[in-house]
Amino acid sequence: MIGEAVSPAMYERIVQLIKSCPEIKGIVRLKTMHLTPNEVLINADIDFKPDLETEEINRAVDNIENLIRSQIPVATQISIEVESRK
Repeated sequence: MIGEAVSPAMYERIVQLIKSCPEIKGIVRLKTMHLTPNEVLINADIDFKPDLETEEINRAVDNIENLIRSQIPVATQISIEVESRK
């Protein structure tokens, strides 16, 4: 289990939680890994809506992290990267 990705059901739940944030345009990349049986690493590259200010993006990142932690307690390490717009 250690080093493996989360189950498909947990992966889908993470996707749903991220996409529930109204500031999100889409998920570019989402990687997960079990660090221990009770700890999961989540790394998400997220595309935010283009009209957002930096402070709004920072707030959205905090909200996403808090939402994931409240719904998936084993998510002990969450890294959200803002995908650069082209």
